[in-house]
Amino acid sequence: MLEPDIRAVGEHVYDVTLSTDAGATSEHTVTVTQAMLQDWGIGLTGEPPLVRAAVQLLLEHHGDQLPPEFSINDPAVVYDGYLDQLRLALA
Repeated sequence: MLEPDIRAVGEHVYDVTLSTDAGATSEHTVTVTQAMLQDWGIGLTGEPPLVRAAVQLLLEHHGDQLPPEFSINDPAVVYDGYLDQLRLALA
């Protein structure tokens, strides 16, 4: 199981390191759009849980094939029902 380590590196930008039990890692830069934050009513303290939930859902769907850089609502990574699942994960 990949465990995400999330670090804020800028305004709405997070570095995510995924590590396996075997010690393999991958690095990803994940952005959260201001529009999504406003639409969902999420403040600064809610961003890390949003990023964690999004990465975990995307890992479940895509396996370890996440791109090195993406937005959590990027059409290249989202799938049918993803945003609904993400809302549920945050509830």
